[in-house]
Amino acid sequence: MVVSSKCRGRGYEKELMTAMIEAAQGLGVHHIQLTSHSGRVAANGLYRALGFMMVETNCYRMVL
Repeated sequence: MVVSSKCRGRGYEKELMTAMIEAAQGLGVHHIQLTSHSGRVAANGLYRALGFMMVETNCYRMVL
């Protein structure tokens, strides 16, 4: 999910994430997994505040 830079800091991402979490719970989803660049400090802080926990993983990309 990306919130426009014009709209950041207004709580929209938290609102959207909370709605997504609630919808997933209602559907019986067992877990939500997301990725976020370490440089996105505010976003990573939000994910932790919402209860997401960082897990060790390997992420690979090939630029062609």
